[in-house]
Amino acid sequence: MCYIVFLILIITMIILVFSGIVLWIILPGGFSGLKGAKFFLGLNRDFWNDLHIVSGIVFIVSGIVHILLNWNWIKNVTKIIIRRRISR
Repeated sequence: MCYIVFLILIITMIILVFSGIVLWIILPGGFSGLKGAKFFLGLNRDFWNDLHIVSGIVFIVSGIVHILLNWNWIKNVTKIIIRRRISR
C-alpha cells in the first residue's frame, strides 16, 4: 500500500510541476505568453488549470495518507532523536 501511495505522490508531483510550468510560462493569464499561445499540446489553459488543481488535491490527499501509513515510523524516529538530544 505504501508503494502505491508513493507512486501516486511521485506521479502527481511530476504533473504539478509540468502543468505549473505550462501555466506560468507558456499559457499565462492575461495578454502575455509565448507569442500569444492559447493552446499547448492541443489543450487550452482551462484544461491545464483544471489538471493542476485536481493533481494538487490528489497530491495533498496522498501525502496525508502517506503520513498516516507511516505514523508509527515517524513516532519511533522522533523518540530516538529526542532521546539522543536529551542524553547529550
